This record gives sequence, C-alpha cells and structure tokens, in this order.
Amino acid sequence: MRVLLFCTALLLSVQPNISAQEQEFTDHGNGLIYSDTTMGQLHRIVDSLNLRFKTCDLNPRYFALAQTVGYWVHLEANVEEAAAFLEKQPTYEAFLKKFPSARTDSNLLVVRRIVNNEDNGKKFVEFEGWPGENAGSLEIPFEPNLLNNEIGLVFKVDPANKWRKYAMLSAWFFKSPFEHRQLPAEYARLVQYVDCMIDTTTTTYLSDLDWSWHDTDSEPLPARKAFFAYVDPPGKQKPGKKFDWEKQQEWLKKRAENIENNLSKTEEFKRLLAAAVEEAIEGKKPAEELEVWAGRYLSPKKELQLKRVRRVRGTCSMDESPRIHALEIAQLAAATTSWEVFLRSHLDIMNDRFSRMTDGSYAWGRRGTYIRELELLGIEVPDLLMGSCLRFDDPAPNHYFANVSRTGRALSESQQYPEVENRLKNAIADPTLDDFNRLLLWYLYDNMTHWRAPEAETKEEQVKIHAEINRQQEPVRNALPPYIVARLDK
Repeated sequence: MRVLLFCTALLLSVQPNISAQEQEFTDHGNGLIYSDTTMGQLHRIVDSLNLRFKTCDLNPRYFALAQTVGYWVHLEANVEEAAAFLEKQPTYEAFLKKFPSARTDSNLLVVRRIVNNEDNGKKFVEFEGWPGENAGSLEIPFEPNLLNNEIGLVFKVDPANKWRKYAMLSAWFFKSPFEHRQLPAEYARLVQYVDCMIDTTTTTYLSDLDWSWHDTDSEPLPARKAFFAYVDPPGKQKPGKKFDWEKQQEWLKKRAENIENNLSKTEEFKRLLAAAVEEAIEGKKPAEELEVWAGRYLSPKKELQLKRVRRVRGTCSMDESPRIHALEIAQLAAATTSWEVFLRSHLDIMNDRFSRMTDGSYAWGRRGTYIRELELLGIEVPDLLMGSCLRFDDPAPNHYFANVSRTGRALSESQQYPEVENRLKNAIADPTLDDFNRLLLWYLYDNMTHWRAPEAETKEEQVKIHAEINRQQEPVRNALPPYIVARLDK
C-alpha cells in the first residue's frame, strides 16, 4: 500500500508540457548536468581517447550473429507424437501435413546466439525470430550440435505444470544454412570505437545484486555498528506500527547537526567512518547513510565507490530514484575523472537501463537523454551510438549494447541529425551488412524520425504527421530485404 500511495503521489506531481531535459535534473547554470570545470576535465580525456583510437588496428574483425530464414511452429495437442516425428527430421511441409492444427509463421529472420542464464549460470542457445512481437523464440540447453550451421530444425517441449495443464511444443524449421558473416570494415570500426571509449574491463556497479531491496541490519557488520553507536543520539525509533515520521526527521536532523558541529572534528569519528566505509566496499554491502559522509569527510572517490556498491530498483514508473542514483554516480565519476565509470553511468541514463517493478510508457517522455553533454565533450557521438546498436558474436566482456529505441530518441536530439540520418539510410540499404543489423538500424531510424517529429496539438494533426513520417520512411524501409519488408508491412 505504501508503494502504491508513493507512486500515485509521484504521478499526480508530474506537470504536462514541460520538456524532460528542463524538468528532470537540475543543471549547473550552463544548461548541462555537469559543471563547466568537470566538462573541461572530461574533454581532455576524450581528446586523448580519440587520438588513441586513430592508432588502433585499422582492420578489426567482428562477426555478425549467425542467422537464416525459417518457419515457426507451435503445437498444443499430440505433443508427444509430434516430438517423436520431429526426431526423424521431417520437412516443414511434411510436419504441417501430419499436424495441420499447428500454428505457424513463415519467412522469419532467425538469429542464433549463446546466452547465459543469470539466475542459474547455465548456458543456452537461443533461436529468436524477427521482426514482430510474436515472431517466436526458443532457448535450448547448450549442446555443441546446436551451433552446426547446417542444422535443419530445432524444437522444445514444455511439459504440463500446475499453471498449465497441457504440454506445448515449439519448433523452428530452417530454409537454408545459418550464415555467419563478417562485419564490413565500416561497421567494425564503429564497434571498435565503442570499445575504445567504453572500458570493457569495468562495470558501473561493483555488485550485480539489487541491493536497494536488501536488508543489512541483521548482518554482522561490526565496523558499521561501531560507527552508528558513536554518532547516533538517544531516541532512535524502531520500525513498527507506532513509527512517527516527523519525530524521526527531527532525530535525523539532530544527529546531522551533531556530526557537523562536533563529532566530525574528532579523530575517532574519522577512524570509525573510514572503517565502516571500507567494510561496506570490501564486503559489497550497501550503506546509503554513509555515502554523503564519506564524500564530505573522507573523499569523493570513497563516496563514488560506496554508491557503486548500491543498485537502486524503482518501485514504479514514476519513481526516478534509479536515474537520480545513476546521475550521482556519473557526476562523482566526472568530478574525480573516473572516465571508465562516468561514460557507462551517463549512457545508462541515456538508455534508461534500470530495473523497475513496473514501467508504463506514460513515464518515458520525461526521462531525458542528455546527448548534448556527450556532443560537447568531443565524442564522435554518431559512431558511438550507432556502434552500440550493432549486434555481433563473441563481444568483449562488458561491451556496451545500447537500447535501440532510447538511442533513436537521443539521436533525434543530436546536433548532427542530418549526418546520422544519411548514414542510417545508407546502412539499412547496404547488402554487405547482415540482415539482422540492417533491421536493427531500421528500428533505430524509425524511432529517431518519430521522436524528431513536431508535437501535434490535435488528433487530426497527429494523424497527418504520422502519415507524412511513414511516407518519408517508405523508401528507407523498402531498401531492406524483401522478406523483412513483407513482415514489417503486416
């Protein structure tokens, strides 16, 4: 109930007709979310990285994800018989003749990739259909033969369970062998630029867990307990039904004033704080209360390390705490010239790469992209963002893959929009680039052009604007392979 009331209050507080960039974060008097001094420091780092990139291997080799064209089949009756029949490797036509009730979808782009299950660490081979929301996807436990490019079909049986009283069978039939095409040099350089700018040996957070939902009060953290025993005045309330919020705020204010005016001047305070902070960082135990004190009385770098231990999960669509936390990380990383953390955190904000319990589309518009900051730093933004939208096999650990729709919105705000538009048109029509990446770049172009469109004041005006966008997009879409165009037209 508390989460529901909190989210409702946030929703009611949103004011319409205010741009996300103006509303979301406070700027530094320069229209940016970083100070002029910080921007200058970061610009020098970018200059150095751009020079280093020019001396990189001029012929990097990257391979597109394996892909082919296939037929999707789904069956919820006679599953055992169908599975036995598929073991004989029948043709697609023979299967449909024997099981005419099967639901099918034809001429889909099928992309194969190896995925790791984050929950159990197991490896799977995924066969994913494109385009379309219901284009079909299979994840099958890894076996080497699944990577055979000549494989004719794959299938999976999902047995009945307590939620579904019947078994299901899903299968892919492949029209031709999988193709594993090398990325042309022009696109390989984009991927290389991404890895040059975004350190692949670093992650934004020092822990993969959603620590914002983790209670550490019951854990043995002696240094933290010793610190709070030293700074906490009498009268601290325990959580419960009789918890008095106003009384708690007064208590917190009293503690903060005592720390600022008295305790912070003692060596004991600094010793206990340093020990508690090190305990949190080394053990990867979040300590939100310690973060500000670490920055104020130890160093900004210690505060940055503490914030990187804590991941924040949003309670609902209107809860901006994950984005605020990421901004604080980006600002601290920028101020301490921790480039490897800064750019990742800034891109997380741009891509809205955060976990939320729910996330309605009505909240997306007010979340800014902050592409201007990257352009002013001297980053080759078209290269960085287009490169981060390309997908390829065997990426470097922690390679940054962008969200295509959010990146499209960011590019719609770019000062280099005409250049990006032309480059995307050429790439979408390029037969030397694999079909999957051409399709992804089409989605990027589609999102970019729709976000670029003027706002409509009436429904009639909105219809006209969308019709004009679709008219302008048509020759670009038609430059895709015909079987993909046919799917997009459905």
